[in-house]
Amino acid sequence: MMRIINAGLSKKENMKVKIEVTQIVILTGSGTDKILLHTTLPEGVYPYTGNGYMTIDAARGTGYAYAKKHFPGIEPDVVNTK
Repeated sequence: MMRIINAGLSKKENMKVKIEVTQIVILTGSGTDKILLHTTLPEGVYPYTGNGYMTIDAARGTGYAYAKKHFPGIEPDVVNTK
């Protein structure tokens, strides 16, 4: 299931952008948990193939709960990098 999130730029600008999140991957095992939000946006680096992603850092061991709370409907994949 895909989820569309609204990313507000600032209260002053009061502008919202819709970003479609297609997959969530959580990298654990090396410091903070890294939450990767895969999107339908195009890659921003040449040769511009594939889709882009965004990263959120969460305290160690909290990435899964963070993703479930803020992105309901998308089951995160957890990868231990150790």
